[in-house]
Amino acid sequence: MKLFFSSPISATNSVQLSTNPKFSIQPSEQNPQDKIIQNPQQQLVELKKIGLGSLDQAIHLLRNVITQDAQLTNKSKIICCGTVGKHLRHLHDHFKILLETSESRTNTLNYDVRRKNNFMENSRQVALNEFETTRNKLIQVLDSRIQNLNQDQKLNLISVTPAKMKFQTSFNRELWFAISHAIHHFALIRAIVTRELSLKLPQSFGVAPNTIINFKSKL
Repeated sequence: MKLFFSSPISATNSVQLSTNPKFSIQPSEQNPQDKIIQNPQQQLVELKKIGLGSLDQAIHLLRNVITQDAQLTNKSKIICCGTVGKHLRHLHDHFKILLETSESRTNTLNYDVRRKNNFMENSRQVALNEFETTRNKLIQVLDSRIQNLNQDQKLNLISVTPAKMKFQTSFNRELWFAISHAIHHFALIRAIVTRELSLKLPQSFGVAPNTIINFKSKL
């Protein structure tokens, strides 16, 4: 089975996405669901589809659902002290930091060192611009890697837990993490947007890919 977000409609700033992004599943003999992909290039092909789809969810939210800056900054009563803007900024940080690290000479990844972008939390247009820029950057980086690399990039992850620790990881693994992390925050955003702001979202917004696969397999 092949899993990806559909993104057929063109938009500004060279961004391609659907006005109603959703997971779609199509059969593929080359990549059946039970096949484990170990080749780094093939992994990136699949991660690119889901990664772009993840960013498309944020872009769709900011273009078509959130229409006022006040909706970004409204403090949630069900998700303690959270706002849509803070969740978006936080999940965006992980994509941005990973892409920046992948092009640095140190190969040292640290998600705890974030330059907090309050403008992104408070401004719908700033947030939209940031996600569109990161989406285009992700395409650029992944296309180059898919064409030119035969192995995954090794990275050193620094984390405070609260003890400061160092782990060996890789670009592909961390891209998978950024996508999974984004889905988690989209689920929290969904609760705020639908229950507190009374706005509508696509059914697949904030739903994990495996959940969708399991749901469709039971139909």
